[in-house]
Amino acid sequence: EFNAALTRSMSRPGVQSILPNTTVNDTAAIPSVTVNNSGLSPTYSSNLDVQMEFYTRPAGTLTLGWFRKRITNYIINDVTMIEPGNDNGFEGQFEGYKILQSVNAGTAIAQGWEFAYQQQFRFLPGLLKTLRLSANFSVTNSHGDFGTTGAYRGNGEIAGFIPRTGNLAVSWDYKKFGVSMSYNYNSPLLNHFFYHSS
Repeated sequence: EFNAALTRSMSRPGVQSILPNTTVNDTAAIPSVTVNNSGLSPTYSSNLDVQMEFYTRPAGTLTLGWFRKRITNYIINDVTMIEPGNDNGFEGQFEGYKILQSVNAGTAIAQGWEFAYQQQFRFLPGLLKTLRLSANFSVTNSHGDFGTTGAYRGNGEIAGFIPRTGNLAVSWDYKKFGVSMSYNYNSPLLNHFFYHSS
């Protein structure tokens, strides 16, 4: 079975991130001022998804998919330093503090592959015929243009995307009794804070 979809989606910023508010943290190693950004725009994504699904006997499926997302108005967490002087935006206060603020910054591209396998082992004898296996794995390659250096890793990974994820689950049941085991894998995620000089 073959499926393809071309879609466009929109994601609005969280209400708590756009309500006017300023929070000062004096306890961190480098003190910071978090400033909400009431001017954040929605993020838009143009998506292409292609999927092929194969059915195995007696009761199983094997799925292979490819996807590509082009995201505009991508939201990153920006970090700048508060400069000295009465015109620093804080009436001369908080010199040397970090300013943490979410901003819309450019375009991000994410594409990759998804694999999934599900099998019910009805062909096994006796109590084993209720055994079930489920597994999936995804690989995502991403890059972005945010108008600043250091916005992504050297291999192109950008904040908000996990390069590799996987799940494995085995379950068995008999009448009212059941047992299941699962394993989840996520590769490291890039830090969301991007530094630049003011």
